Amino acid sequence: MDPSLRRRGYCAAVVGAVLMMPCLEHVELFAAGVGSACAGLADCLRRAGFEPLNAGPDWEGMIYYAGFRHPAEPR
Repeated sequence: MDPSLRRRGYCAAVVGAVLMMPCLEHVELFAAGVGSACAGLADCLRRAGFEPLNAGPDWEGMIYYAGFRHPAEPR
C-alpha cells in the first residue's frame, strides 16, 4: 500500500466488510498470508481476531493468519 495511505482505517474497513458479506456467511475459516514488510496488516488482522498459524515466516517470508467462526455466530 502507498505509505501515504497508511493509518487511515482502510485495512480494518476491508477486513470488516469481507467478514460481513452475506455471500460469505457460511464460511468458517478465513486466512491471509502477510509478508514481513506488512506489519500493519498483521496488526490489523490480529485486531480482527485472526491468529498466526506459524511461529515465524516460511521460506517466502510469509506468516499466515487465520480467523475461525461458526456460521451460526452473530456477526
